[in-house]
Amino acid sequence: VDAARKAAAGPLYDRVRQTTLAVDPVLESLLERSANAFGVAKRIAEANGQKFTLLEGSPGVDALMLPRQKVAPLSQIDTLKRSLYDLEQSHINPETGRLNELGNAYKDLRRELVAKIDSLTTDPKTGESFYRSARDAYAGPSELRAAANLGNQAMSKDAWKIGQMTDGMSESELQAFRIGAFESLRKK
Repeated sequence: VDAARKAAAGPLYDRVRQTTLAVDPVLESLLERSANAFGVAKRIAEANGQKFTLLEGSPGVDALMLPRQKVAPLSQIDTLKRSLYDLEQSHINPETGRLNELGNAYKDLRRELVAKIDSLTTDPKTGESFYRSARDAYAGPSELRAAANLGNQAMSKDAWKIGQMTDGMSESELQAFRIGAFESLRKK
């Protein structure tokens, strides 16, 4: 399953690695709000043998074409998004299993960042975001595991809570959620 997802998402993530985005005021504000996650993102990037120089000097070829405009590598923004997810998940109340206030703030910030990236990577002709397609083709293992665990808990939740649990999940995460719910049903 993992190899199939990597094969499906590979060309899309190649495009993510080759893309730089113009940093407009909205994206700049989101990046500034994410500044305390930069340290985590840098450690993730370095552990993967990559650089994390978001908004620091020499951003690439696009900067030569648009010298007054800041640009940011999409791959580094994606790493930042993953670090926001990790920070979000580290703020779960162990008694309730729900995000605390800080966890919810990280979740909202991550969602705003993803929505902005999706809008910047949407082809006006097709209306499709290649960044969204890449995420749908291969959700990160931790996101899939979390979705499957939530699905496993779904049997003991009210219907309205299930809607909250699945809000904002990618197609891959929804599939993992369904598998977790089915496994819970099978056990019962």
